[in-house]
Amino acid sequence: DENNDVWNAVYIDDGADATDIVHFDDKLFVAFGYDSEYIYGSTTSWTASTLSGDFKKAKHLAVARNSAGNLALWKTETANTLKSSTDPVNSGTAWSNAYTIGSADRTITNLHSAFDTILVGKEDGLWQYNRTYANTSTAENAFSPVSTEWDKGVNTTNFSIGAEWHGFFYTTAASQSFIRWAPGQVHDITSLFLAPRIPGYGGEIKAVVASPHELWVASDIPETAEA
Repeated sequence: DENNDVWNAVYIDDGADATDIVHFDDKLFVAFGYDSEYIYGSTTSWTASTLSGDFKKAKHLAVARNSAGNLALWKTETANTLKSSTDPVNSGTAWSNAYTIGSADRTITNLHSAFDTILVGKEDGLWQYNRTYANTSTAENAFSPVSTEWDKGVNTTNFSIGAEWHGFFYTTAASQSFIRWAPGQVHDITSLFLAPRIPGYGGEIKAVVASPHELWVASDIPETAEA
């Protein structure tokens, strides 16, 4: 509220905390985890999904093209599965069949839209959706890991934060690793935040947001002052 300099509550869920929010098809979609239904709407008008079973549940959300090349909402439905729909309202289009991403004991940490596709962050790696086989028009419709490097450094925060900016996907791995990735390239840029140390800031990245000219990074604040 610009007049009163406060945030106004527009929806309050009495049973779960929001886990993700995205804009899709003139609506905001809000996820509340794998035990609660997602909602959609705007301003103070919101509708809870009444779809059956797990179809109404979601934890992570992102917008990217589906197998047919149409813009769709993607959601995680379990620890290692996700689905897409071009109209995920109560009377809309059914969710797709589930895509299984690796094993269930290495959970999905987030979904990201980059390079005109969907990227899936997991505890043990980063996966990308391949609509077609490389340099062909033949449908592949499958997910593949961009690298197996991170199966040696499993972490619950791996790839949970990320943003596409100027031809790269910037993301976090473990608690204090910051990398940028593009197909066929991986650059470790952690040293930008660790050496030399920036006074008043820690090395753990908490959020990343892209703007036309800058990549904004929110870093943690050290718990104790440096000598």
